[in-house]
Amino acid sequence: MPSTQAVVKEETAVLGQPLKRVEDPKFITGTGLFADDIALPEVLHSVFVRSLYAHARIKRVDVTEALKQPAVRLVLTGQDLLNRVNKMPTVEEGGDTKPTDRPVLPVEEVNFAGEAIALVVADDVYSAEDASELVQVEYESLPAVVDMERAASPGSPRVHEYLKDNIGYRSTKSSGDVTNAFREADHVIKLQQEFPRLSAVPMEPRNVIASYEEASGFLTVWLSTQAPHEAREDIAGILRLPETKVRVIAPDMGGGFGQKGAVFPEYATVCFAAMKLGRSVKWVETRGENLTASSHGRGQKQFIEAAVRKDGRILGLKARIICNGGAYSDWNFSMPDITIGMAPGVYDIPAFKAEAVTVFTNEPPIGAYRGAGRPEATYLIERTVDVIARRLKLDPVKVRLKNYVPKSKFPYKSAGGNTYDSGDYEGNLRRALELSRYDELRDFQREARAKGRLVGIGVVTYVEVCGFGPDLPQTASVAVSRSCTATPPQFLGAQ
Repeated sequence: MPSTQAVVKEETAVLGQPLKRVEDPKFITGTGLFADDIALPEVLHSVFVRSLYAHARIKRVDVTEALKQPAVRLVLTGQDLLNRVNKMPTVEEGGDTKPTDRPVLPVEEVNFAGEAIALVVADDVYSAEDASELVQVEYESLPAVVDMERAASPGSPRVHEYLKDNIGYRSTKSSGDVTNAFREADHVIKLQQEFPRLSAVPMEPRNVIASYEEASGFLTVWLSTQAPHEAREDIAGILRLPETKVRVIAPDMGGGFGQKGAVFPEYATVCFAAMKLGRSVKWVETRGENLTASSHGRGQKQFIEAAVRKDGRILGLKARIICNGGAYSDWNFSMPDITIGMAPGVYDIPAFKAEAVTVFTNEPPIGAYRGAGRPEATYLIERTVDVIARRLKLDPVKVRLKNYVPKSKFPYKSAGGNTYDSGDYEGNLRRALELSRYDELRDFQREARAKGRLVGIGVVTYVEVCGFGPDLPQTASVAVSRSCTATPPQFLGAQ
């Protein structure tokens, strides 16, 4: 029997060691299997008809000419789905986020340009595309709002008439005596900055393939998704199916970056079409659709005030954030709460007060993207520290060193409400300065600028909240045969 010491050594041998990737060969050799590579027998293809307006009432949707096309098998509108499927999942009543009423396909109103209005299913994607242009939609234009500051103002056009205003979410955090901190400060540094909206732009856009077995009532969905279990739950809920009758298979994925963690109306619509036709139906998003109709990330305006001593010590920080939530709400509306919770960063800030609001606009809904609220927090505090250094004519390194949470204070409860278990921020930065030969770089910078050349040196340190695992449960199952070998079970529910 190996000794306990030997076992421990073997188990920890991977720490700090380079690990050989096991997934690369199929991608290097071009043998990966992406959703569009899946060729099911007699699969039909689909194309969405999308809104030309950011905000409008739908007066009429005429699909007559599209249905006359010989290759067209089905055209679905919001009226076809009405009372036959549930609406898109939203947040619960009574929470901090206002729930919105979102049909899978809109019946009365569109709330952003690019919102899916109808689905055309045909024998091939070209016929579906041609037929989609024959769908006639009559609109009545409504006032739209796309500027987040205007959306937050009392006189703004409302995205949803059934809500009293466009404020979809509000959160506040505070710590310490902010009033006294600003009274005692030598300087109050104010700045405004914007984190613009963006799209994830995955190399492989969104897609879905649905196949329905009428005899068993079983729906199989191939989906480029980062969250197959959540997708199964949502798709089953929308289509009024038991979760045990839905299987989601996640093939290889050509990029997700957070955007593919959500379930979109397009997925449910394609699944409904497959159930209605008894045929497999595929939808592959175009690049234009991905940019205009999928979820967008970021979208924040930040208003910051820092109470500072003349030596660069931060006594207090105030922040107000407006986030562009887009047309419909879900859990992503609370994303700026992550931002204000992380806003103090690695700094020991005695007094802190922050407010975050997410507003409705006539744009695609906000979604997770590459950090989901956390890069925005790092941008907020790190640029603030740089502005402090510039305004007070101090070295940005010295300002950081003066404000770091000292090693002796860990575990540390930050002004944003997070507990940091350990850290040595000063030690890390001093080592980075040594390795980069920072003083020499500054000398080089001064010499270059004296000759008219612009040379920049960036310094940034951050800490990131990552403990979301308990909120995202996943399951796995393994079947062991009589020969003691592990085999995949007949049904996993999600793969």
